[in-house]
Amino acid sequence: MFYADYLRNFRGAQTPLFPQAEQHYFAALSKLKQKPKPRKGDDDVRRFILRGLSALYQTDGVTLSSRKADFVSDSEFLKRPLVFFSTINRAAQSDADLDRDADVRDYTSEVLFAESAAIPGVPGSGRLARPLTIDEVRGLVRLKKPLETLDRLRFRYKALPVIDVFYTHRQTDNDQVSDFYCVTLTSSPGCTQLESSPFNALRQNDYGVTAQKPFTAFKVFDVSLTGTFDEVQRWGLIEFDPGAEESIKEYATSMAVAHFFGPDKANAEVGYTYQAIHPDVVPSQPNRDRQFLNGTLTYQVFRPLRLPFFQSPYKWRFESRGWDFFSGFLNDIESFPPTHVRHHDYFVGSSLRGIGRFDFTVQPTWFTSGVGDDPFQRNTQYRTNANVLFRIVDEERNAGVTKQTQGLHLGFLHLVIPFRDDATRAGPNYFENQKVGAELDSKFFTYSRWTTFLASARYDRVRFYHLDKDVNALTLNLSMGF
Repeated sequence: MFYADYLRNFRGAQTPLFPQAEQHYFAALSKLKQKPKPRKGDDDVRRFILRGLSALYQTDGVTLSSRKADFVSDSEFLKRPLVFFSTINRAAQSDADLDRDADVRDYTSEVLFAESAAIPGVPGSGRLARPLTIDEVRGLVRLKKPLETLDRLRFRYKALPVIDVFYTHRQTDNDQVSDFYCVTLTSSPGCTQLESSPFNALRQNDYGVTAQKPFTAFKVFDVSLTGTFDEVQRWGLIEFDPGAEESIKEYATSMAVAHFFGPDKANAEVGYTYQAIHPDVVPSQPNRDRQFLNGTLTYQVFRPLRLPFFQSPYKWRFESRGWDFFSGFLNDIESFPPTHVRHHDYFVGSSLRGIGRFDFTVQPTWFTSGVGDDPFQRNTQYRTNANVLFRIVDEERNAGVTKQTQGLHLGFLHLVIPFRDDATRAGPNYFENQKVGAELDSKFFTYSRWTTFLASARYDRVRFYHLDKDVNALTLNLSMGF
């Protein structure tokens, strides 16, 4: 049981060494059941094992089907989960779409594209060829209202790769500028003929499959390999024709590697995604592609630290608390023949977790953007992200063990205070802002069908001080599995 806890909580590259941990948990259960005479304390050990299994399966959702495994007696088998279902649901009212962290860059790029002049020899380039008025700039800051649901079937069988089959639907109001000649209804002649809003909605359906395999290589490296293929139907992002559909084939792969240096752990991850984008019914829009390359390096200090209220990270069963140092990048290149758009993110940071009930995180990030050989549209921003987490209810209390195995149990309840400051390094500074908020995160679990629920609610106030404009942002998340 203790070794299973170790494999689940500390070993593995970004994901636990799942098959090995599962095998040891069920071996422990089998030993308990095969005892000829129960002894005092066996019930406590059983609850520890079941709690470890609930944490092992927490990302999977609800068990739909199990298989017979681990022979106990002539008439009894232990059953292991085989098929899971999970659903992840998110909704927001914010200045940015879901997963679009670089909203300061997105807004700046919209202004620069609207202001741009035509580039000789580049068809379709250039729009208003004049600076936007302050009212036009202020009008670009809008409330986007995304709603997304992801449904997933997951298959686990012994040491084979885990297979996910998933479907995702997203719709986001006010997501895209319909016509960059008309960022407001009076930007240029003809804009008054548009609908009452210059923004159109995004709609997107994803159908896909993912395979993931964690394993140990050469007895010194933990490795996790992941591959994904999905087919995307998207409406709402083609300028001048927001009702047109785009078909996207997306291929993604990633590899994570982890290695221990004494008690400390280093993690490296690299990923690549390729999108083949085909506008179905817009002859003026050619086929194009988009490529993402990302990498992250993390060093986790698990050795004892002489800090107030800090305890050994190896004492915890559910979180590898310690002092993390990390850095990474994301390169995003999207083609718009005969030119292309480049986005680059670079970040470093540190997270100190387990100072009593508190965690502290700070992360500086640099955003850059450029369009082909047009120097006018290049821009750069610097962001400081910081947050403080307070554990109102700590999952580690009583080692996470509940007195009963029936019913729904509260795993944790966290209060997070996030802060963000965006500053411009190159390009217009209209969208410099400060953002502060509060977030409440909770986890509930049940031993029945190994189901875990996550629920979170977050409020942020964003102040664009150069534009004298405030945005009240709200984000909600409810998921079964994650």
